[in-house]
Amino acid sequence: MTADAGSSRSAGQNALSTGAVSGISRPLVMKLGRDGARLIAVDRDAAGVARSGSMTEGSLQVWRESMAVNADSTMLAVRHALLALRQAGRGSIVTLRSLYRSKSKPGTVASSGSNAAVVMISCVAALKARQPGPAIRVNCVLPGSVRTADLESPCPLGQML
Repeated sequence: MTADAGSSRSAGQNALSTGAVSGISRPLVMKLGRDGARLIAVDRDAAGVARSGSMTEGSLQVWRESMAVNADSTMLAVRHALLALRQAGRGSIVTLRSLYRSKSKPGTVASSGSNAAVVMISCVAALKARQPGPAIRVNCVLPGSVRTADLESPCPLGQML
């Protein structure tokens, strides 16, 4: 059974995606579009980076890149979305992080740290959204493994994470 565009909860709603060109965001954004949402796509060159590096040997540059792409960009997007949704009077923010990349493993200090930061940014935003004012909901979704270009690259999974 399929729904016609305009008959879903997302019909007429604004949807902002920071990773609509590839990965897990692409099919989600395509579905929102079919359901009648107004789409705004803002793509980053290195959206959702997974950099390896151990706690004692990883470079500070890898740490900073991972935090900038994953955590800083999420914080800025959520900040501006909260302000816009307050003016609009209601809305939802959904952040997306990899459940697999959020687990602590040797050699993943940068990707694990930046993914944990995204989860905490989402939690803090949800607390802020609960304050008196417009009805704004904030959720962080952490799906399991999803077949993306990252998982099909020639780089073995253990090296990528």
